[in-house]
Amino acid sequence: MDALTGLLPIALLLACPAMMIFCFWGMRRGSCSTESQPATDAAPAQALSAAEQARLLQIRLEHLQTEQAAIATQLAQLASSDQTTRIEPAGPEQGSVALEGGRA
Repeated sequence: MDALTGLLPIALLLACPAMMIFCFWGMRRGSCSTESQPATDAAPAQALSAAEQARLLQIRLEHLQTEQAAIATQLAQLASSDQTTRIEPAGPEQGSVALEGGRA
């Protein structure tokens, strides 16, 4: 039992470098898989002809214009509701409760 107690501080000192090595190995493995990812993403774009790319961009532009119109409508609705509905802040006499002894 005394031998195990004597080895405990040494084991704790070795645990930190061992964990660092393990983390380094794991991070290195993870970075290798992400480096190959952009190459696969770029491949479909190169396979499309110029006409196909232009058509995809046109569809995307139409979608964004539709979204922009919807946002403009929402902004106009918010602006009109803001002008018609004004909330007055509560004054000290409306928002406070009088307690015994004159303290609020």
